[in-house]
Amino acid sequence: MSTTQNELDKTIDTLADVLRPLVQHIEQKPLTTKDHYSDYMSAIAVLSERLGKSTDAEFQRKTYLGIGVALQRAGASKSGVQSALRAMGAI
Repeated sequence: MSTTQNELDKTIDTLADVLRPLVQHIEQKPLTTKDHYSDYMSAIAVLSERLGKSTDAEFQRKTYLGIGVALQRAGASKSGVQSALRAMGAI
């Protein structure tokens, strides 16, 4: 694994640590959509916007994906996050 990949993994792990309380809150809520995908879609959109808007669609897609990976590492439902990313056009 390259140094850049190691740094990326560490960054995503750090973000996952920060997002863990949010994920725990979402996962404990009653389901309103399958696997909380709407909650994860909202979280991804808000977090992405806080990182800064971009007119570059590929950058935005990668931002969504990075946040999605961090949410999953924080304990989010994999299918919920993937459904959210699909609905947002990231995968």
